[in-house]
Amino acid sequence: MSAQEQQKVEPTRGDGLAAKLKEAEPRLQKEFAELKVQAEAGKATAQYRLSWLLEYGTGTSVDLKAAFQAAQQSAASGYGLGQAHLGEMYRFGTGTEPDEEKSNAAFTQAAKSLPALVAEGNTEAMRALSMLHYRGWGGLQQDHAKALALNQQAAEAGDAIGLVEEADQLWDGKGTHRHRSKATRLYRAALPKLMTQAEQGDRRAQLIVGNLLATERLTGKRDFEESIKWHQPGADAGYAALQFLMGARYQKGNGKAQNDPEAMKWYELSAAQGNPGAINNVGWMHGNGRAGAGEANDEKASEMYLKAAERGNSVSQNNIAMRLFSGDGVEEDKEKAFYWHKRSAENDNGRGQYFLALRYDTGQGTEPDLEKAVHWYQRAAENDHRAEYDSSQGGYAYGAQMKLSDIYREGRGTKRDLAKALYWMARTTEFERSEAVNAFLKHETAIGRKAADLHGPL
Repeated sequence: MSAQEQQKVEPTRGDGLAAKLKEAEPRLQKEFAELKVQAEAGKATAQYRLSWLLEYGTGTSVDLKAAFQAAQQSAASGYGLGQAHLGEMYRFGTGTEPDEEKSNAAFTQAAKSLPALVAEGNTEAMRALSMLHYRGWGGLQQDHAKALALNQQAAEAGDAIGLVEEADQLWDGKGTHRHRSKATRLYRAALPKLMTQAEQGDRRAQLIVGNLLATERLTGKRDFEESIKWHQPGADAGYAALQFLMGARYQKGNGKAQNDPEAMKWYELSAAQGNPGAINNVGWMHGNGRAGAGEANDEKASEMYLKAAERGNSVSQNNIAMRLFSGDGVEEDKEKAFYWHKRSAENDNGRGQYFLALRYDTGQGTEPDLEKAVHWYQRAAENDHRAEYDSSQGGYAYGAQMKLSDIYREGRGTKRDLAKALYWMARTTEFERSEAVNAFLKHETAIGRKAADLHGPL
C-alpha cells in the first residue's frame, strides 16, 4: 500500500477511548433506566433494545438471563428484531439452554415480520433479514446475493455496520465476485462513523473496530495493540464476545505477551456466560496441554467441543467430528462424526465442508456420493480452504481448492473442465506457488487466458 493510500485511513483514536467512555457513562445509565421503564410498560422496541444492553453490559451490569427475558417479551409482541434476537439466543445458548427447534421457530417468525420493518427503512431490520438469508435460517433458502442486497440497502441508508457487512461479502466473494480493493475502500469509509459510535458506548461498534484493526483489511497490516484498546473496555464490562477475544490475544501473543493462564482466565469468564467460541477454545487448551494441568486432556477437550458444538459453534462441530472419527478422547463413531461434519458444513465452515466432502468422497460414515462430494468441495473451495493437516504426510497437504482442481482436471463426478481446474489451482496458490504449479501455469497459458475470461481476475 502506498503512503498516499495509508494517509487516507482514519486515525484509530484508541488512546482516547477510555476518557470518552467515562464521559458517556452517565448518559448510558440514564438511557438504560428510561428503556427499562418503557420495557416494563410493554413497549416491544424498548424490550429489544434493553435485551442488547443487558447482554453488552452497557449502562448496567451484564445479565444474560434478564437479556433473554427481554428478548422473549419483545418477540412475543410480534416485533421482528426481537424475534431475530431471540432466535440467536436460542441458537447459541445465550441466557438460556441452546434449543435449535425454538431458534428455528423464532427465526421463522422473524422472516415474516422483518420485511415490514425493512419497508419502513429500518436498517437494523435490513441487517437482520440479511443474516437470515445469508445463513439460510427461518425457512429461507440460503441466498448470499439477497443478503448482500440488504446489506447494501442498509449501507446506502447510512448504516456503518451495514457498510462493513457489505464489505465482508465483497472481501469473501459471497453473493458476488470477490473484490477486495473495493471492500477495503468500504471498510475505510465505515471506520470513522464506527469509531464515533464506539466512543459513545456502542459495544457492537467497539467489537467491529477492534476486529478490523486485527485484520489486514484496512491497511494490509494487523495492529493487535490498537485492536485491544477497542476490545478491552467491553471485556472488562463483562461482554462475553470481547472476553473471548481477549483470551485469544493472550493465547496467541497478539498485542499481549503470550500468557496461557491469562488466556484461560478470559476464556473461562466468557465460557461461563455460554459463549460457544470460548467453550471451544477452552477445549483446545485442554487438548493441547495448555490449560494449566501440564499435559493434554483429550476427554476434557472432547467434552468442551461437544458442548460448544451443541451451541452452534461450527469450529467445534468439526472438532468433535474429527475426534469421533478417530476416537480421540471419545468412543470412535464415524456415523456421528459424519453428522457433526454435516452440521459444521451447513454452518458455512470451510473445514467442515472439506471434511464432509471427503466423507462423501471416501464413503466413511455415510454412503459414497461423488456428486455431493463435488458440491461440498466446491463450497469449501469458495471459502478459501487451501490446505489441511495430513498426519500421514507429516504436514500440510492441499485442501479443497486443489481437490476441486483435480476433480475438474480428471472429470471425476462432474464434466471435465480445464479452465476451472486451472482457476482453482491458481486460487489455492495465490500466495505460495510450488515449482510444479508454476510449470503447469506456464505450460497451460492458453487455458489460463480462458480461465481468466470465464471467471474474472484471479
